[in-house]
Order: sequence, then C-alpha cells, then structure tokens
Amino acid sequence: MTEARLEELMVRVVDGLADATERQELMAHLVDRPDLQVELDAHLALKATTDGWMERIGVDALSDARARDPVQRVERAVGLSLILGGISVLAGFWLIELLISAAPLWMKLGTSGVLAGLTILLISVIRGRLATHHADRYSEVIR
Repeated sequence: MTEARLEELMVRVVDGLADATERQELMAHLVDRPDLQVELDAHLALKATTDGWMERIGVDALSDARARDPVQRVERAVGLSLILGGISVLAGFWLIELLISAAPLWMKLGTSGVLAGLTILLISVIRGRLATHHADRYSEVIR
C-alpha cells in the first residue's frame, strides 16, 4: 500500500466517509503497523473532541439567540414582575394580618426581621446584577 493511499484511507475513516471495504483495507494494513493504529486512534479522538466543540458552539448560538429575542425578554420581565408583585402583595397582607392579630410579640418581630432581611438581600442582588451587567467586557463573546 502506498503512503498516499494510506493517508487517503486514514482521512476517510476519521471523517466517517470510508465504506466497509476501505475500512477493512485500512484495518488489514494496521495489523502490521501498530504505530499507525496509535496515530489513527489519536486522530479519531481529536475528531470526537472537535465534533463536541462544534455541537457545543451550535447549542450556545441557539441559547444566545433565544436570550436576545425580544419576545423572550418581555416574557421573562412580565413573569418576574408578576412573581415579585404577587410575593409583595402576599407578604404585605400577611404582615398586616400578623401585626393586627393577637400573635405574640416575638412572632411579630421575628417575621418582620425575616422579611426585612430577605428584602435587603433581594435588593442587594438586583443592584449588583444591574451594576455589573453593563461593565462586563466579555458579554458579547460567543461561548
């Protein structure tokens, strides 16, 4: 087998273009040359890695396009607003009911402390996200 034919067969096998006879021809030649079998295995591993990268790039591109879609952004904003509004209404009425009821003082203070702490943490997270959103130099980098 000539070197040119060997190279052609290896490329066709690695790319998945070889038919059964070409694959069998290459494997018959590799029985006598274990160094070429190691080389073929390395090329197949590299091909698997690059195929995985290409698949990941495609998935990331779809994800990025979906994140930039105006309809998706409006849906997320409306959904988040409804959730936060609902939690605020429920927490507000629950707190009012707790304060005007005959619940013990420790329950009133504890509940107020938990709600105040959660509110402060939520505001802190939102403020931090807003502050770093426009400062990220790599936000346009395609992953």
